[in-house]
Parts: sequence; structure tokens; C-alpha cells
Amino acid sequence: MRPGESLEPPVLAWLGRVLPGDRVVAAAPLGGGYRNENVLVTTARGRYVLRRYRAGAGREAARTCAVEAALAGLLASVAVPVAEVIAADPEGAAAGEPLLLARHVAGVLINPAITDHRGSAGDLGRAAGRALAGIGAVAFERAGTFTGADLVPSAAGLPASLPEFVETCLRAGPGRRRPCCRPPSSAGCAPWPRPPSRWPRPPRPPGS
Repeated sequence: MRPGESLEPPVLAWLGRVLPGDRVVAAAPLGGGYRNENVLVTTARGRYVLRRYRAGAGREAARTCAVEAALAGLLASVAVPVAEVIAADPEGAAAGEPLLLARHVAGVLINPAITDHRGSAGDLGRAAGRALAGIGAVAFERAGTFTGADLVPSAAGLPASLPEFVETCLRAGPGRRRPCCRPPSSAGCAPWPRPPSRWPRPPRPPGS
């Protein structure tokens, strides 16, 4: 969505159904979406974030939408501060694409907040720590990747050990998609490369 563009009629119709009695008065793109599009939707009663998943992703976009909606509900149930999800349409039944609508929450990133309010750095750090502790308290029966809204992790495609995980990520290199982040069967993911049998020895410093 570009500045000045309006939302498509099917999307507006879906918003009207999930926000009954309300109406959209403005929509503008939000920054920070690397793989998806986030739109700030202003209505007569409040502000929301409409998440639109990347075009052409197929079932992967539907899975991601369902997982994100389910995770938001799970984290909120254990007092982790997350934006409230108002509605989600993972299958794209309303507009032909997965959609997720969450309540907009104003805020700033922790690093600039600490820079601007150094006297409150301790309080900010403790608040961030409490949020992270809440996330860390959420447990699942096994490691793996989420495959749907049931949040049952699948171990398919995971590295066999921590060293293999680290070596695979190092092989991917900075700035590239790390094949250890998603199963090889996922759309757009190449099979994991085999790590080398031994890493090259680093050069010895002069004079050693």
C-alpha cells in the first residue's frame, strides 16, 4: 500500500464486519514490515494495525497468520504485554488473502527510550526483563516449528544438535536467509547445506 492509496473494497468490507458499528476514516502504511505489509487503520473509534501477508506465499502465509493470531492469544493469557488481536482470516476467505487486525499500541524501541531517558534506564530494563521472563515462562512439549493455530511444534527438519544448528547458521552468512530458521519443506527454503568436516584454522597473529 502506498501513501494516498485506499484499501480495497473486500478488505474494507471485512473490517466493517470485525469492527461492527465503526468505520474506517484513514489508512496509511507502517514501517518495519520486512516480509509483510502493516497498515495503520484509523477508525471513528480508535486505531488498529492491519497485517497483510506477502503475496504469492500461498499456504505459508495462511500458516503464519494463524500462528501469529494464536501466539498473541497465548501470550496475553500469561500476562505478556502484546497487542490485542481483534480478528484474523488466515484462509483469506474475505478478501482472497490472509488478514490480521490488531489494536494499535503506541510505543518506542527500548534502545532509543534508554538513550532519551537515561535516568530511567533501570526501570526500563526491569520492565523489559519482566516481559522477557513472561515469554520465557511459556513452555511447549518439544522443540520445533509451529505448523498451525494449535501451536503444536513439529520437529521435522530441525538440526540434530546445537553444534549443527550453529554451523548451519554460520554457513548461511549475514544478510542471507538462514536455512535453520524454517524447515526445508517450507516455501522458498533450500535444503540445509552440509557443514564442512572441519573449519579452516584462523591465521596466527604476528609475532606469536
